[in-house]
Parts: sequence; C-alpha cells; structure tokens
Amino acid sequence: MRRTLTVAGTLLLLVAIGVGGWWAIDRFSEEDVTDDPEEVLELVSVAVVRTDLVDRETLDGTLRYGDPGVIVSPGGGTITRVPEAGELLRRGDVAFEIDGAPVIVMFGARPVWRPMADGIADGDDVRQLEANLVLLGYTIDTLNEDLDDDEDEDDREVIVDTEFDDVTTDLVAAWQSDLELDDTGIVELGRIVFLPRSVRIADVAVEVGTVIAPGTPILTTSSVRQEVQLWLDADRQDLLDIDDTVGLELPNEAITTGTVVEISDVVTTIGVGPDARRVFEVTIRLSNREVATGLD
Repeated sequence: MRRTLTVAGTLLLLVAIGVGGWWAIDRFSEEDVTDDPEEVLELVSVAVVRTDLVDRETLDGTLRYGDPGVIVSPGGGTITRVPEAGELLRRGDVAFEIDGAPVIVMFGARPVWRPMADGIADGDDVRQLEANLVLLGYTIDTLNEDLDDDEDEDDREVIVDTEFDDVTTDLVAAWQSDLELDDTGIVELGRIVFLPRSVRIADVAVEVGTVIAPGTPILTTSSVRQEVQLWLDADRQDLLDIDDTVGLELPNEAITTGTVVEISDVVTTIGVGPDARRVFEVTIRLSNREVATGLD
C-alpha cells in the first residue's frame, strides 16, 4: 500500500464511492426498468482496473538543516575574523582567522592533532593533507610553473600516502605562498581544520577579539541541505518505511516531495504530564531542495 501524507485523498475516496453508487442506481432505475416482460436487457462489459489503494495522512513536520556539529580551534590566540551565519564552508575556504592568519578548511575524518613537517612519523593526517593539496590543484606541474627558464623541470611524483616527504614540503610551501603566508613547508598546529564534508555555518560561538585556547568551540555547523523532521507516534510506527516517497507542503506553500531516509530505533518522550507523547523521529530529504531556498 502506498502512503501519502495528506487527508484529502481519503475524502476523495469516500466521495468516489458515493458518486459511483448513485450513478449505478440512477442508471438502473431510469434506463433498465421496463414494462415489457419480453424485452431483453443488453449486457455491457466493463474493464476492471486494478490499482494501488492509497492511504493519506497529514502530519506536522519541521524544516531544518540536519547533521549539527561544532568546529573547535586546533590552536590558540586572538580571533581576528569570523564568518557570518548561513555561509558555506568548502574545501580550501577560510573558516576563521587567529592572530590575523587564516584557518583553512580541508576534508578528512581524522582531526588535526600535531604540526606537520618533513620527518614526522607517518600518519593518516598526512594522507589527508596530501589528498587535499592535490584536489586543490597542487601538483608537480604547480611546482614547475615557478621554475626559471634555465632550471630543469621537476620530474618527481606526487604520491598520496602517510609519509611527509620533500615533495609534500614543496607542495605545502606553494600552498602557503598562495595564501600569502610564510612558505616554510611546515603546517603549524592551528593552520588547518579537517571537516568530513562541506558544512553550513549555523551560528558563531565567539566574537572577534576573543582570546581563545586550543579546543575552544568557534562555530556550530549543519549540513548544506535542508530536511524535514517529524515525530511519529510510537503506535503508528508502521505508517512510514525507509525510502517511502511523501508529499510535502512547505511554509511558503510550495508543494514538493521527499524521501524518508531515517527512522529512529529509539522511542523518545516529548512533552510532559498528560500531553506527553512517545514518538519516533523521522527524517525526510527533499527531492528538490531549491524549493526551500530562503527558508531558514
């Protein structure tokens, strides 16, 4: 059975049944009744069409940005610049500034925990750094662009691995030069922050001029796309399944569809006293996120 989140369909189904019954009775009473007992009624064949039965419900939800998170500073100092809430942070963007120098966003699952330079122990943080530099466009070709006419081209190879070698050092130096930083080839602690993906800034936790210590929360974040959250009463858990398509009416009255992407396994109690409800949290992803533009 397909389910759609609206009440109107149930009413239509009832109306259709009522209209169909009236039509059949009216047709029989006016056309098929005859006083002539010898008259034979003409039989008419009607095709039977099998369709899905649609159960429609209306539920209230909340439009929100999902995956809340926090960006903490890997280094200490004075905050000299912060972004605005609502901005997006992508690979290579400046998350914020400390002591006038940028803290750059790179992608990776492992957090920054040490300075990185030639000679340090191998590690996945080095692999993440090298992968990000390559994806930002820093390769051997980048190094060759800065050679003088009488210099031989560099024929070394960039290998993304856990080792911080001389090639990594030169790529870091080229990256630092583009950022107008000292091109030391050393990534000091606090210069980069690894995030799992692009994020949207939900709020700024500190003001410009604040003196912070390493580990201080600077920004709260969310995913870059919106979703719908709704609370489904525990006794109606079978109403929705993962991958179900539902109809959505947004606060701006735009109509779209969405897909159920998550249903919590744990019952949550919301409200208190006689108004308390035992519910499951349901997350719905918009099929067309452009229709929610401007809603926050």
